[in-house]
Amino acid sequence: MLRRTAALGLGLAFALAGCKGKGSGPVLAKGEGFEITADEVRTLVESQMPFQRKQLEQPGRKTALVQQLVKDEVLFARAKEEGLLEDPQVKRVLRTVMVQRLKAKHQPAPTDPTTISAEEVAKYYAEHPADFEKRVGATVIAFFAAPDSPQRAEKRAAAERALAQLRDAERKAATAADPQPASTRAARPGTAPASPPAPPSHTVATAFTKLVAEVSEDDATKRFGGSLGFKTRKELEQSHSPEVAAAVFSLAQGGISDVVETPRGFFIVRANAVREQTSLDQARPHIQVRIARTRDEQVWTDYVKKVQDEADVKLDEAAIEALTFAPAQPAMAGPGAGADRLPAEAPPAGNK
Repeated sequence: MLRRTAALGLGLAFALAGCKGKGSGPVLAKGEGFEITADEVRTLVESQMPFQRKQLEQPGRKTALVQQLVKDEVLFARAKEEGLLEDPQVKRVLRTVMVQRLKAKHQPAPTDPTTISAEEVAKYYAEHPADFEKRVGATVIAFFAAPDSPQRAEKRAAAERALAQLRDAERKAATAADPQPASTRAARPGTAPASPPAPPSHTVATAFTKLVAEVSEDDATKRFGGSLGFKTRKELEQSHSPEVAAAVFSLAQGGISDVVETPRGFFIVRANAVREQTSLDQARPHIQVRIARTRDEQVWTDYVKKVQDEADVKLDEAAIEALTFAPAQPAMAGPGAGADRLPAEAPPAGNK
C-alpha cells in the first residue's frame, strides 16, 4: 500500500514537506540535515484514505513507511545538490501540485446532495427537459432524392428492395427463435441428449448494418454504421425531419420502420435502444447530485475570478491569435516514445 510510487504518489513527499518544522515527539529516524518525528508521520498518515491507513496495521508496514520517507529525504537532498529544483519540468509539476493544494484549501466541504430542496430539484427538472425526455438510439439507411428529381421513383424502389431484405431477415430470425418440437422418440441408453439448435448467424441487426454499408447514401451516418445518435424527438426533427423522428419514436426497441418518405428522399430506420421519459421522482437523486456539484464548482470559479481580478490580468488577444507554430511531428514509435512528455496533471497530493 504505502509504497510511495504505487499508492501515495507524489503527494507523500509534498505532504511530508508540508509538515516540516511542525513535528514533535520522538525522533523516529534522522540523518544529515533531517529528522523524521512521530508527529510528522502521524499527520501524514492521518491525511490518507482509510484503506491506506488500514494497511499500516500489518506487521512491518510502519517501519516500511518510515524507511521510504528516509529514502525520500536523502534523495531529495541529493536532487537539490544537483540543482534539480531549477529543472523546468520539476517547476511545472510543483506548480500543478501547489494549485491543487490551493484548491483543496479554499474549497469548502462538499455539499450534501440530500440538502438540496424539492423546490430546487423541480426547478432544475423544468429547466432541463431534454435531459429527462424519452430518447431513442437509432440507425438509418438513406436514399436521397429531391421531390422534383427524376430519380425519385428509382430511389423509392431501391428503398423498398432494402426493406424487403430486412423483412426477410426478421422472418428468418423469428423462425430460428421458435422452439423446436420435442422428439417423441426416447433417447437410446448411453447417448447424450440432443443439443439445442445453434443461434442464427443471420440477425436483423447484422442485416441492417450490412445494408447501411452497401446502399445508404448518407455519408455523415454511414461512417458510424448509420447511427443517428441517442436523441430526443425534437432533436431528431431538427437534425433530420419530422417524418424520420415520428417513425423512430413509433418503434419498439429492435423494430424497423417501413420506408419513410421525406422531402430529402427515403429512409428506413431501426430503433436500437429506447430510454423512456424519466419522471421527477426518478430523476430527483441525480438532480440533487448535479446541483450540489455545480454549487461546489462555482465556489472555486468565483475564487479564481477574484484572484485574477486582484492580479489585474490583461491579455493581448491579437498577439495571441497571431502566434504561429512549427508543424506537428508524427508520433515516434517504439519503446520510450514520448517518455519526456509531461503528464496531463500531477498525481493527487493527498487529501487535505
